[in-house]
Amino acid sequence: MKTYRKPLLYLLLFSLLLLAAAPAPRTRFQGPGGPQGRAYLPLLLAPQSGQTGSPPASGQPLIHLPYFADRPVYHQAAVFWFGRVKGAENYADVRIGYTDEVLFLRLTIIDQHLWYDTRPTPAEMEAWDAAAVYLHIGDGAGGRLQERSYRFVAQLDGWEGRSGYEAVYQGSASGWRPISHSGFSRSGWRGNGPNNNSREDRGHLLTFEIPFSALGLSGPPRQGERWKLALNVYDRDDAAGAVRGLQRWPTAFSETNPDTWGDISFGMPVYQAPDLPVDQVVALRHGVNGVTIRDASVGGSTNCGGKVDFWNEWGDTSYPGAEHLNVQNQNDVSDFPCFSKLYITIPLDSLPRGRAILSAKLILNQSGNATSFDSGEKLNSLIQAGVVAQDWNEATLSWNNAPLLEQNISQTWVTPVIDWPGWPGIPYTWDVSLAAARAYASGQPLRLVLYSADNFGPNGKYFYSSDAGMAGRPTLQVELGRP
Repeated sequence: MKTYRKPLLYLLLFSLLLLAAAPAPRTRFQGPGGPQGRAYLPLLLAPQSGQTGSPPASGQPLIHLPYFADRPVYHQAAVFWFGRVKGAENYADVRIGYTDEVLFLRLTIIDQHLWYDTRPTPAEMEAWDAAAVYLHIGDGAGGRLQERSYRFVAQLDGWEGRSGYEAVYQGSASGWRPISHSGFSRSGWRGNGPNNNSREDRGHLLTFEIPFSALGLSGPPRQGERWKLALNVYDRDDAAGAVRGLQRWPTAFSETNPDTWGDISFGMPVYQAPDLPVDQVVALRHGVNGVTIRDASVGGSTNCGGKVDFWNEWGDTSYPGAEHLNVQNQNDVSDFPCFSKLYITIPLDSLPRGRAILSAKLILNQSGNATSFDSGEKLNSLIQAGVVAQDWNEATLSWNNAPLLEQNISQTWVTPVIDWPGWPGIPYTWDVSLAAARAYASGQPLRLVLYSADNFGPNGKYFYSSDAGMAGRPTLQVELGRP
């Protein structure tokens, strides 16, 4: 019987040559480069396992962590949030990232009354203004605590220093057991001071810098690795001793089941677009070809909430029909009435079906700033775009009822307007290809939120809304390919 070894060998060599000549998939990433001072850039990656922006687990948020080569850079960290500004309740912004040595988080906690223990013990730590960070090394725990599970607790202090205001626990079959470690947290406050009285304050900061060595690791996780994370914020508002308004992220997690915690991924997401030629470019804008885009600001909008009561009305205030949308944040919690997020929902049902999204860019036109910058101070903002899962109503959307971040996907530096170019403002783009492709495939609208992790202020960046003139309205520019 004859064998045909040579033709098979030629066929194999020909196939290998075709593979070598095939173009690589296109990757897109909008990273923080900054026009100001020294830029601390996250490490950008070629596509690899775990780094293609896989969706969050069902019902759980996914936060991508930027990497910094030298030291933590909090105004370029990823930002997410939870809680409410409402009387006895608390709200927290969380800035998070990592270096070669530490995982870092900073909680900016809006709190009307600050109370702390002048002689704390580990058992009493959570009976005062404090926070707990839950970490599980890996993305699954089999529904129970393991030795890879850790719990870091830090309490607010006034002037005493951090000795005695920290505690660390490790998971075991019988629950949490204390272990020795210290020096991982810092605290700060704004207001009349944590004097354990009824005078009004504004809030406090708790910063966690957790060495990877304290978790039994010799270095940082590999790019794309996923861990589990959860957070508790404890609130003491009076001398009675009861903790009021406990806030949690995710909202329904179990302290002893890491599988119910949120996900964090080390490194920013990368979108792998199909290797297809551009067949069609579509621009979606409110009022064009029957498209209805909804957008709104929550929080302080462009006037820091106006004259509303900051503790009982600010968090529930809505701004329907506003022509300017504001994105504003800063590290100083006392200025929280000026904090503002931008929500936008873009329907994709007008796009032709059966196509592949090669790229999608959100274009917003900057209309101004929170400050005129007459002093020459120029504050640039790294504005981050993320996905939310729930729908919302522009007439009733507020800081307290707005959807929480499901996944952060993109970021863009926005500079102040020094020389006004005239209508329709200055265009900025966010690469939202990852979110748009997922929404298009599932037949859902593209639901986005924009916020920043800025340190300094006032630094709000204003953008025209879909209620402004046609040329200034937000636009989604989509490149489509035909499979």
